[in-house]
Formats: sequence, C-alpha cells, structure tokens
Amino acid sequence: MKKIILPIVLILGIISVLGVVSAYKLTFSTRACDSSIDPYSPPVSGILSQNWSTPNILVVDAYVKTFCGGVNITGDFNVDFTNNKIVLKYKITTGDAVTECNCAHKLIYTIDSLENRNYSVSLEDISVPTPICQPTKCDDGTMTECKIVDNLCSCSTCPPIQVCKPKFSCEGDYIPKCKLEGNKCVCESCPGIPIDMQSCLNDPNNYWDQETNSCHAGFSSDMIKYSCSDPDGGRNYYKYAHTYGFRSSYADDRDKRIRTGGSDSCLKEGQLIEHYCDKNGFIQTEYFQCPNGCKDNACVKGEPVTEKITCKFVGTNKEEQCYLAGQWGPEDEGTKFCKAGSGSCVITYSGYKGEKITWKSTCGQYQYTTQDGNDEVIYFKCEGGETNISEIQNIGFRFAYWQCHDGNEQKSEDTSSCKLSETWQKYAKDYCNNKCKGEKCGVNTFSVSQECYTDELPSTEVFSETGVLIKPKEPILDSESVLVCKDSCPLDNKCYPFGYRKGGNYCSDESKFVEQLKADKTCENNFECSSNVCVSSKCVDEGLIQKIINWFKKLFGD
Repeated sequence: MKKIILPIVLILGIISVLGVVSAYKLTFSTRACDSSIDPYSPPVSGILSQNWSTPNILVVDAYVKTFCGGVNITGDFNVDFTNNKIVLKYKITTGDAVTECNCAHKLIYTIDSLENRNYSVSLEDISVPTPICQPTKCDDGTMTECKIVDNLCSCSTCPPIQVCKPKFSCEGDYIPKCKLEGNKCVCESCPGIPIDMQSCLNDPNNYWDQETNSCHAGFSSDMIKYSCSDPDGGRNYYKYAHTYGFRSSYADDRDKRIRTGGSDSCLKEGQLIEHYCDKNGFIQTEYFQCPNGCKDNACVKGEPVTEKITCKFVGTNKEEQCYLAGQWGPEDEGTKFCKAGSGSCVITYSGYKGEKITWKSTCGQYQYTTQDGNDEVIYFKCEGGETNISEIQNIGFRFAYWQCHDGNEQKSEDTSSCKLSETWQKYAKDYCNNKCKGEKCGVNTFSVSQECYTDELPSTEVFSETGVLIKPKEPILDSESVLVCKDSCPLDNKCYPFGYRKGGNYCSDESKFVEQLKADKTCENNFECSSNVCVSSKCVDEGLIQKIINWFKKLFGD
C-alpha cells in the first residue's frame, strides 16, 4: 500500500507545482517609439526599468530597435526559479510593406502572480535562429565583410549595380541609347538635338543637364522649381549627397540654362560645403562649420542630446504652429512640431551635440537653436498683415514682391541675401516705372517677409557738418497709394496671412501667392498641396484621399 501511495503523492506534488507555474500570467504590450533612444546605434534591445507594482506583479519596461512600422511584435517569458532568473522573449514578424526607417519600440512585460524575489532579468530575441554569417561575392569581384552583431549577421554592401537608363524622353517612341562611362550614365540626345553643351545652348529654348550630359528642348522658368534633386532631403549636414539644379545667380542667359551639380564635401578645419535645393527649386551652396569635425563628405555626429524648445508667439490670437525645417509628419507632434493654442507650445527635440537647428512658424518667421542640452525659448512675432512704409523703415528682409498697376509683377530672386526695405522699394519703383493702367502708374502692391539683420547702411536724412538737417528723408514709396504688406501676401487690395488658400494658390512665406503643388511633389505644409494633405514631405494624391474617405463611408455607413 505504501508503494502505491508514494508515487501518487509525488505525482500530485508535480501537478501542484505545474499548476502554480501555469498560474503565472504575462500581459505583453508595445508602446510608441522612444525618441530619446538612437535607433541606429547598438545595442538592438535593452531593459529600461523593472519594478513591483504590487507584491506579486512584476512590470518590466524594455525596448527593441526595428522598423518604424509594418512589424508585429509578440512577447513571451521563462522563469528559472533555481537561479532566480527571468528571460523575457520577443518575436518580430514583418508584413508585406515596412517603413524605411528604424525606431526604438517600447515593450511592456507585466507578470502577475509571481513570487517576489530579486530576479535577474534579460531579453532574448526568438525571431530568427543565430544566423550563419557568410560573405558574398559582388559583381565587381570583391567580397563583402560580415560579422555577427547582437545575434544578427551584419555585412557590408556591394557597390550598387548601376542601371543606365535615360532620365528624359524624346518625341514619339524613340528611346535614347545609354552606356556607363566610369560612374556616369551617358545617353545620346534625342534626334535633332545637339550632343555637345555649347551647340545645345545656342538655341535659347534648350537647356543642358549635367547630371545626364544631355541636351533638352523646352526650357522655361516654370520648370526650375521641379527640376532640383537633393537625395539627402535638404540642408542635411550629416549625410552626403550630390545635388542637381539650376542656379539662381548666373553669368548670362546661357549659364542660366545649365542644370548643374554640386557634391557635398569636406574642406579644411572641419568645414563642410553643403548643396541643397531652396524653396524656389534653385541649387544653393552653404559653408557649414561642423561642430564635431567633417569626415567622408559629411559632418561627424556628436553625442545624442535632447532638450526642450518652447515656442512663444506674439501678436496673434489664433492657433499657430512651430516646426522643424525639413521632413516630419503627424506622428512627430511634440518632437518635431507643436501647436500653440494659448500662445506657446513645447517641442522635445533629440539631435546631436552642436547641431544647429532651424525652426519655422505658420506666421512666417524663422528662429535658430543649437543642441547643447540646455532648454531654450524662441519667439515668433506674428504681427504680419497690412502696414505702412514707416513701420518697415531701415529694417532688413529676405524676401520681397511687388506688382505694378498694369499687372506686371516681380519677386526677389536671390533668396540667400538680406536687404533693407528701402532697397527692395527702389527695385520695385524702378521695375514699375511707366507701367500704367489708365491714369495710375508705378507700384500697386508691395510686400516683404522674413525680417533679417543686414550690414547695409540705411539711407537716412542729410545733415550738414554742424549737424543741421538739410534734407529730410523722403520715402521711396507712398503708403497712401501703395498697399504695403509685411509677412503676408497682397491680393485684391488685402493682405492675406501665410498659408491662406485661394483659387488653387496659397500665400507663401515669400510674400506672394503661388500655385499649390500636385501629387508626389515635395512639401512641408498641408496648404502647399492641391489635396491639402502633405505626408512624409510629399503631397498626397486627391484621388487616394477620396478613396480613403469612400472606404470609411462604406465601413461606418453614410
């Protein structure tokens, strides 16, 4: 009888222990990406914190670096009571489409009904087995270099296989032949088009593209804005790119019609020459002093730094936005842009030590900060609108626009300079001289934007050697007959605020209405797009938006 009872007792004990173990319950969840963690530097995963929310509930916060979106993360765990160890496990699966960026996803492990001990907690990736790390042979005969990093096989990439195709089209069905010459793709020109630059530019309707070394017909000022390409997305001092576009300053008409290129490169003493496309589509050059040195034709990234930027708006009662100049989306609210409903808002921005940041606002002004770990406050004066000549006297502005009574108009072309309002007024007055409609001649509307500092000396009153006023200063334009706008756009005898949409156009920060952009064009704000939707710095197609709306209607009913 004892021989029968003893095994039964042992079996019941084992069942009891298994029952206790099976009673442990894991609740696993993920949270939004942690912007304070650099998603591109090791390690791939880690423990952030662990604490007992109650005597028998252990909560562990962790993270794993993977694609921003298009992934599914599940969790599991294992307890080693003998050694007081807990292994938290995660498994990453990807869908058909993932976003081409990384971020640090937050992982929350909550284990209920666990005996309170001083456990050692670690993370384990159960997504894939330990990889076999083997180099591959590239098309040029070289071998990749591979090593295992955080259970992942990391290999250098092969030189890209250059696909040599024409970046232009000819009339009819003719397809130009192309071939690789070194690292350049050289294509023959269309039939009837000259094959050398000098012959090409002899025709004032042609332009020469240095990116493809080819001649094209149909040059116009309207095409300039859409012809600039910058692979690093603008003033990105920490990434190398070769930019192509037309110049805003040129020697003559022939030089104007050359789509030239500029390669980012390091100069002496840590200086970088950065090429980028400005808002008008012209290629521009900036000399930037890298705070941490320059290497491989880009600035060296400093240590990660996070600081709070408080944006304050003066002279406005409506909601304004403060945002990072460059690429951002709705998911970046609070980290790259903010909305100020009560006069101010805060952005917690993570960058690199010494990085210089440009901040923009919906009321048109720019401000600048440097990443140094100290919280900063920046101010935007939103007092744009109709003004008068005396209010902008002896003040520098980056942009100006004027319209004559006969309908002719002109805007400032050199976006990199800062000039006194009096200088812009003189340009406007000279341009509109003898341009009339009926009895009214000269300047009809005049606007300036983006106040800036200039060393240009103002034209002031004339004094004698003894200090006696000989000639009072006379304004160049007359506020009584000219509509004057500041940080706004003139139209129909009114000054409209930046971002105002009307008739397929919007008020730009260059103080004039411009046409809204079509689908897939580069944008920074919703109002720049004809669909009024800008996502990931691209205008979204109106048809796609309508499909999404129709889908929701079908889902929830009309």
